[in-house]
Amino acid sequence: MSLPRFHLIGPGRLGQTLTRLLHARGLVEIYGIAGRTPTAAETAIHWIGAGHAATISALPPANLVLLATQDDKLVDACTALACSAAIQPGTVVFHASGSASSDLLAPLRAKGALIASAHPLMSFTTPEVAIQQFSGCYCALEGDEAALSVLEPLLTALGAHCFRIRSEDKLLYHGAAVLACNHLVSLMETALQTMSAAGVPRDQAWPALRPLIQATLDNIDRHAPVQSTLAPALTGPIARGDAALVQRQYRAIVHQSPDAGRVYAALGMIGTTLSGAPATALDSIRQTLAPPEWGMHTLGYVESCFKEKFAIPRQPGLTPSATAVLRLKAPFDTPDAVRGLEQFSHLWVMFAFHATADAGWRPTVRPPKLGGNTRVGVFATRATHRPNPMGMSVVKLVKVDTRNGVAIHIEGGDLLDGTPILDIKPYLGYADAIADARDGYADRGETPMAVEFAPDAESALATHARKYPKLRQLIIEVLAQDPRPGYADDTDRLYGMVLYQLNIRWQCRDGIALVTEVSPA
Repeated sequence: MSLPRFHLIGPGRLGQTLTRLLHARGLVEIYGIAGRTPTAAETAIHWIGAGHAATISALPPANLVLLATQDDKLVDACTALACSAAIQPGTVVFHASGSASSDLLAPLRAKGALIASAHPLMSFTTPEVAIQQFSGCYCALEGDEAALSVLEPLLTALGAHCFRIRSEDKLLYHGAAVLACNHLVSLMETALQTMSAAGVPRDQAWPALRPLIQATLDNIDRHAPVQSTLAPALTGPIARGDAALVQRQYRAIVHQSPDAGRVYAALGMIGTTLSGAPATALDSIRQTLAPPEWGMHTLGYVESCFKEKFAIPRQPGLTPSATAVLRLKAPFDTPDAVRGLEQFSHLWVMFAFHATADAGWRPTVRPPKLGGNTRVGVFATRATHRPNPMGMSVVKLVKVDTRNGVAIHIEGGDLLDGTPILDIKPYLGYADAIADARDGYADRGETPMAVEFAPDAESALATHARKYPKLRQLIIEVLAQDPRPGYADDTDRLYGMVLYQLNIRWQCRDGIALVTEVSPA
């Protein structure tokens, strides 16, 4: 029984390796070898031990043809092959690109060829080394079933472990391999450069890191085949939920190298999806490492007494007793960035409406000021549902604390806890205050609601007075604005809000808000 005739187009490292292995095992008859130059073909023939130098156009009919050219030459090679005598009905043509699917060979199907791709998942440093390493490698196959039924037994006979993927998933498959292999080199270089910045020479850094890397790979080996994720293999500060350490590390790395900081942040964000640490710790880590959003950087986050959207005053300045902290994150939490800020009494804070951003925008909205029944254009309001979910508030500056990062203490804000900070600017009274400005339909107008406290609520306030000395006044300021929806007028309904870590309950009757309960949230 004669062996299938085999042509190789593109005698590079991969092409030479597969062809020599097929020849050595006696699985095919090596015939045509077509290279970029006759010299390249002859060199390959000498090393393979079989074959005849030929141009693509001169190749005779064959049973198997391997296109092992560079990816950007595959289309040209396919076009030339389609015009040759090599392709006969039933000829199996396959390429070995990791990223391109067999669809690239579709023109050959019209000539009766069966098309496929076979990608060995290994590095081909030199043919001499590759032939020693090929047995045991994994090989991704996709294409025509009839072609794969021919290729898979051949590759299996060479010691490969074959698996099938869908043609449309070829780029994802190859991207995964790039992440695991090529980007590993980049990651190691980043680690070595960071070690060097810490004063550890490369010739000491690599021997020091190598056992740690090997132990990590061993840990992955133990868990990858049997676990749905690599969560059990994760160690370090993110696995422990050490948010403070992650913040300090990120700040140090990004200060030394913004590129290394981006690598640390991106991989750290993935690490938070694997960690079993408490959710609060992981949320804090994500806030530190989160990439720029809304087309700009998030400078930090608000720590506010307002823990939910309901009952937040509709404008800043209406609740002077409301306290908050603008806590900046790396790399913006340097004292240099806020130098001189303490000279100003008030600030503009630009922020993102993160809690409603996913809901999209609406061209018209119903402002509570108009009773919730009249629509006006979104740009004639300060509503949260905007094309760009951004807000701005004037707040009173209390102090700037740079002892551990940057914490800007403010009062009088209307900011939800966890709000992303987009910018901070000084408020200039001579330029920003306009005495004769018109307020349109939003004129303050109405009389503030009176606020009273039931005996039980008064007693509870007394127990929290030391920790929250302005709590009573804050409740009065918030309820005086009547935070209920404009259409609500149910005297028997009990309303609730969360301030700091406390539940506040009240009822409205005859123009008076009666606080009935103050209890831990």
